[in-house]
Amino acid sequence: MKRSRLFALLLACSAPVALNAQTAEMSATDYQQRALELAGDRFLVTVQRQCGIGGSAGLDGIDMQAPLPATQLADDFYFVGLAWVGAYALNTPEGIILIDSLNTPEEVKTVLVPGLQEFGLNPEDIRKVIITHEHSDHYGGAKYLRETYGAEIITSPAAWHGIETGFGRAMGGEKPERQTEVANGGIVSLGGAEVQAFHTPGHTAGTISLIVPVTVDGAPHKIGMWGGTGLPRDVNGLKTYVASLEAFHEQTEAAGVDMELSNHPFVDGSDDMMELMRATPDAPNPLVIGVEAYQRYEGVLRACAMSKLAEM
Repeated sequence: MKRSRLFALLLACSAPVALNAQTAEMSATDYQQRALELAGDRFLVTVQRQCGIGGSAGLDGIDMQAPLPATQLADDFYFVGLAWVGAYALNTPEGIILIDSLNTPEEVKTVLVPGLQEFGLNPEDIRKVIITHEHSDHYGGAKYLRETYGAEIITSPAAWHGIETGFGRAMGGEKPERQTEVANGGIVSLGGAEVQAFHTPGHTAGTISLIVPVTVDGAPHKIGMWGGTGLPRDVNGLKTYVASLEAFHEQTEAAGVDMELSNHPFVDGSDDMMELMRATPDAPNPLVIGVEAYQRYEGVLRACAMSKLAEM
């Protein structure tokens, strides 16, 4: 499959076949510079977060557990969440597909539900909840959503295994009982909307990344959501992370993904974009960045992962 020019340039400098000798051709600093070149102004914050440039990368003094204002991101897509972690609602004619569920039942009650209601959405209409990976800041509210609204909980087989055996109540959440497994490349459908899910291990064994169809002012667009941004701390984990990024890249390029969102809004600067959208509601949607810019974002993630690998 033909790769985008920018991503191909990055791959040419750090091809997967050369991972075992990654430091021979490019240093960690070289990869960080590549990330900066790809980032431009829009994703500079991602370089700071992922490459570790700038110490705390501007996070000092930020209450990461504070709610962010609920924000409409597209005609049919909404953010409801915290500075640290988000949940996203795709509204369809047959109900709501929710992506992630925050940390705890209490956050569902005090942040997620009121956020939906701000836009006239009824939490009783939550039909499906996709969990991007097996950390409790993503699944912690899922059991409550299942028990209260009858929502179907969906994630990868490996993520279900991790929920059952691994991370537990680290953030105060409750483990949902295993329900629906989504295959690699599987589709979560509701009301004519089809969210594509891809297994992208690395951040965790069970991470899934998504392509979400939305409309903006009536025009169709696709959001790419990388499901696990935090970098592994071992060589094999980093190699897996990079391989997953490359596989997801093939899917996002083929799909023509032209919008980007992170399940952690501080990682990609989407918290700033949402603030801009609330302040200038009549301006063009800043999340519609185009196919090339989206691929640059994926290139930033990969370059930062390679910089960490080069340090080992």
